[in-house]
Amino acid sequence: MVKKILQLAGISFLLVFGIGGFLTSCQNPATPGVENDDNNQQNGEETVKSGSVLSFGMDSLAGLAITSAGSPYRSVARAVGGYSESLLKIKESGDIEKFISFPEGTRVELSNVSYVVQSPVEGSKDFYIVLGSNSYWYEIYTETDEWGNSWQNEKQHVIGQLLYVTEDGAYYDILKNDDTIGSNLCCSSSWNGGYDDRDYSTSLQFDRDGNLYYLVSESEYSSSSKDMIYKFDPKTKKSTNLVAAVSNTSYSEFYVSSAGDWVFVKGSRSSTSNSHFLRAIPTDNPTKTVDIYYSTSSFVNDWIYDEESRNVYYLQGNALYRSSYVGGSYTEDSQVIAAAADSYKESFSYDSLLDHNWRYKYNYRINGKANGKKIGAYENKDYFFINPVTGDYDYEEMVNYCFADLLNYVKEKYEYETSVWKDYRAQYEIRFDEFANIPGFEDLALKTKNSNGKSLADAELFEAIIENDLVTLLYDAIHHTRYLTSNMYNNYDYNFYADVLYDKETGDKIQKSVFNFDVTGFEERYSFDLIISDSSDGAYYYEWDSNLLSNGVVDATKVLNKLAEFCGVEAIDFSLKSFQDDADYAALYTDKTNEDAIKFLSSSEKLEVLYNCINSGSEAFLCRTCFIPGTNKPAYKEEIGWSYLSNLVLAGNALYCIENTWDSSSTKLVQLTDKEGNAVCEYVDFGEQQLLQFSSFEVYDNCFYFKNEILKASGEQSGKQTILRFDPVAATLEEMLYYMSNNTDYEIVSYDVSGSYLYCCFVNGTEIFIGRINVSDKSYKKFTANTDTELRKIMMLE
Repeated sequence: MVKKILQLAGISFLLVFGIGGFLTSCQNPATPGVENDDNNQQNGEETVKSGSVLSFGMDSLAGLAITSAGSPYRSVARAVGGYSESLLKIKESGDIEKFISFPEGTRVELSNVSYVVQSPVEGSKDFYIVLGSNSYWYEIYTETDEWGNSWQNEKQHVIGQLLYVTEDGAYYDILKNDDTIGSNLCCSSSWNGGYDDRDYSTSLQFDRDGNLYYLVSESEYSSSSKDMIYKFDPKTKKSTNLVAAVSNTSYSEFYVSSAGDWVFVKGSRSSTSNSHFLRAIPTDNPTKTVDIYYSTSSFVNDWIYDEESRNVYYLQGNALYRSSYVGGSYTEDSQVIAAAADSYKESFSYDSLLDHNWRYKYNYRINGKANGKKIGAYENKDYFFINPVTGDYDYEEMVNYCFADLLNYVKEKYEYETSVWKDYRAQYEIRFDEFANIPGFEDLALKTKNSNGKSLADAELFEAIIENDLVTLLYDAIHHTRYLTSNMYNNYDYNFYADVLYDKETGDKIQKSVFNFDVTGFEERYSFDLIISDSSDGAYYYEWDSNLLSNGVVDATKVLNKLAEFCGVEAIDFSLKSFQDDADYAALYTDKTNEDAIKFLSSSEKLEVLYNCINSGSEAFLCRTCFIPGTNKPAYKEEIGWSYLSNLVLAGNALYCIENTWDSSSTKLVQLTDKEGNAVCEYVDFGEQQLLQFSSFEVYDNCFYFKNEILKASGEQSGKQTILRFDPVAATLEEMLYYMSNNTDYEIVSYDVSGSYLYCCFVNGTEIFIGRINVSDKSYKKFTANTDTELRKIMMLE
């Protein structure tokens, strides 16, 4: 028993030989698509049968449209004289009519049409029709027995899956099998439908002479499948096998050079180990087959043949490879990497610039409390330095508390009476002059002076600390290593108060005699600890990476050089101006640039915002902050997503492809090479309409035609589409529905470009119609709306 499976674009069909529904053995089964007639067999070539049961309405034929009517499992033409509604004729006037008819006295079960393609020969109106499966027609005749009893009977005939139709209306059944064998072609159980989305372009190919090449899969019981490629000559109506039948070998797609001298196949073979290949087969000598790509572990993502250069390009891993046509063939030596992911760029993320260490992060504020300390009038109560009436800081009370707390450290013999610490405050004042020479703490001295350069004192001092955001810096100064010595309160040279207290009369530092006493029993280290409160929660603390520091402070030049390295350029201009109106990262805004902008990002709070901004999109951060020197053009070229590239296509001799993320949330057009073959590897810039959401595209006359989604104000899809025309040479993007009224209200089911016109099937509410748009001036004409079904594919004859 032998079974055969015909496969077009990955769809398999089971062919079982039998009579009257009973399986029978057959010594010479018919080869798919050829006559099983010994008189016709010459050098492997077989002649197909012509058909007569179908009639095609060829008058005024301008195009064909495949509809969404019916189902591949439903016979749509059961009645005598019926017709298939899955293929309609578009007349030159724009009217839509039925295209296929059957003669009276027959019953026809015709499968739905899945694909239509025109012969590429210039001036030819011939075309090919692919049916979803084998179809049948029945001759109806009358039988009479010897007693004169009569009844009607039927004789079944097969209509194959692939039909060649000439412009005079004749057709030839390329995959037809002999009716006398009882051939039956039906859908394989492995096919789960989805015929509406099938594209047979990878399983049907032409050369420039109009010869058709088609893919067939054959198998036998208890044996593996074998994929075959046949060549059909429309002049002789003969099919010839071009490749050997090799067990366990399958071809997922193929392409034929325009000259017809090379067939390129992408496929795989299952044996002891699985292998994947991209293969070039010379049609005049298939034994000279060349493996352009071969691997037992990975497969080619996508590939394309360039008719002009005769080179083959393919995507694999993070690179575009080119196999050049040299000396009449392809060799391993002729393969080079035409474009690849940038290797000179360092991967950029927050940890390339910042250290964020887990530690107790104190949110220091001047709102301290006494916490029950026995300090004069503040004994046994909490005290916050906020004026209950105004809600503002009470700077005078901050100073009072500071001097009262000071006595708790330096004069144990005092009895903490209010008059005592008030007298002490009258004698001394707090200044931070000493920190002007300590790296990293200069602002404590510089920003606590008045316009005359004199240090502020008392209430004005604390006001300056808060207004200049110096609270955290003050806390760090109190805990500076210069004060972390043993017995610090007995050591005048390493005492914080000795550095900040000055005699009001003499202007000298506090006298050493003040510290000549025993302070045993005091647990607190510095008095300012109680003025500066904290949250005491564990959190991340942010600072510049240690490699970007010089003498303990940030080196702006090192940071700028690092950012330039991330961008893959020698130098950049750095700016934070784009964050001015940014609700999330406004803290990063400054009108300073380059080194001054880096120094502006000094505090842990600002570096935390910087960290969050980089972490939300490192490439986006580089694009909005790093620029080519002297310009507003971003210095960072966003790396394309190599693992998401597909749909290689040539336009104007330049190579393009589509980047479509795994969840289809982003679809972008990528230019891989220029017309000279040099690597480009960047997203195509569409200007104001940079972010397109297109579900399909066609390339015609070196221009792209995108079916683009129209978005709501919320950014969600509206269910409506438009057609955009992109000319990569002129770098223009045009709205093709510009002159249509209410041009944002249409759903575009299908479209086709032919000659000077773009043809679209539109749905607007319950209305379905075809429109024609002139691609030059975008003028629009609406055709007669006389169909009630969507035209899922339009093919206009050229």
